[in-house]
Amino acid sequence: MSPFSYFLLTLRSRHNVKQAELAKRLGYAKSYISALESGQKGPPSPAFLECIAQFFELDEQGKAEMHAAVEASNRSLTIPHSTSPEMFCLLQALREAWPALNPSQIRIMTEVIGMTDSCRRASPFLSGGRAVNQKQEAKM
Repeated sequence: MSPFSYFLLTLRSRHNVKQAELAKRLGYAKSYISALESGQKGPPSPAFLECIAQFFELDEQGKAEMHAAVEASNRSLTIPHSTSPEMFCLLQALREAWPALNPSQIRIMTEVIGMTDSCRRASPFLSGGRAVNQKQEAKM
């Protein structure tokens, strides 16, 4: 199940709307709604997303969460030409390992990836390789 599939299923369930009702009200086939929720269909079009936002009366935060779920559900990966050989090897190792990864391993890898941003915020020495001059108040 993709992040968007989970988002749509949760949103529909929270509002107690059946797939058939949603499909009819939005003008889409029930099979399309089902395929989106099961992850068989890729992320939907901007027009569909607008219909969902209007139907469920999503506020700005709800729309942002929906668009983040769509972005996270992207099935294709484009590797830039400037990617290092080490990164290619890492991506290949991940491609080979992902069918067998368990939730704990995924969580750990996600935390490791998140450490880079956390470290940059916490340490002025990791922001581009040079120290950043910051004034700090002395506690008394």
